[in-house]
Amino acid sequence: MIKKRKNKTTILDAAFYFIKRRKEKKKTNKYFSMVGKIGIVLLLTFIFSINARALAEVTFGTNVRVDDTGSSTSDQRDPSIATDPNGNIYVAWADNRDDSSGDIYLAKSTDGGNSFETNVRVDDTGLSTGAQHYPSIVIDTNGNIYVVWIDYRNGNSDIYFAKSTDGGNSFETNVRVDDTGSSIVEQLNPSIATDQNGNIYIVWQDNRNGSYDTYFAKGAELSSDGPSMVSFLIALLITLLLLLE
Repeated sequence: MIKKRKNKTTILDAAFYFIKRRKEKKKTNKYFSMVGKIGIVLLLTFIFSINARALAEVTFGTNVRVDDTGSSTSDQRDPSIATDPNGNIYVAWADNRDDSSGDIYLAKSTDGGNSFETNVRVDDTGLSTGAQHYPSIVIDTNGNIYVVWIDYRNGNSDIYFAKSTDGGNSFETNVRVDDTGSSIVEQLNPSIATDQNGNIYIVWQDNRNGSYDTYFAKGAELSSDGPSMVSFLIALLITLLLLLE
């Protein structure tokens, strides 16, 4: 019978094993050390870039006059600004050039604000003594311009709205937004926004209840493409009457 020799760990085997494990450990430590250094560099770079952006100084160019009243001493105030999808700049403001009470005017810049075109009147009150103040302007994705403001044409402050579909060259008939009728109450400080579906949203300060509350109104574009439902029903009725004759 042949006896199997038991493996014996000698001092030499232990020494070789120790040296091998030490080399593997050094190799592993070297790998993780390099990864750690790279991670620290990336982290510091990220932190530095954030701080650099936070500390970046904002500078402004030469001021440009928007209104075209020249040497007139009339006041222009309460400006509001917006841009269209093409980068054109639009500014609306209250203007006293036509009368002392104030009207709403608009100007457009197509060169990044280096110059502004001839000012255009937004409200349609003519030479009325009712004042118009505090406009808010917004432009939708189709380039339609919407302006809302405080209007005293009825003797007290109401919220009025106007729209331009030709880049601000002209504005459509003004539309009243609040529904307080002839009540002697105040509507103030309007703000306007639109969404991608063409809905128009307006909010303002309103004291119809005795104290000032915030009121909201939503407007939507009424499409003129194709026949309306009323027109369709009328045409259907006429067709049925002709068939019954």
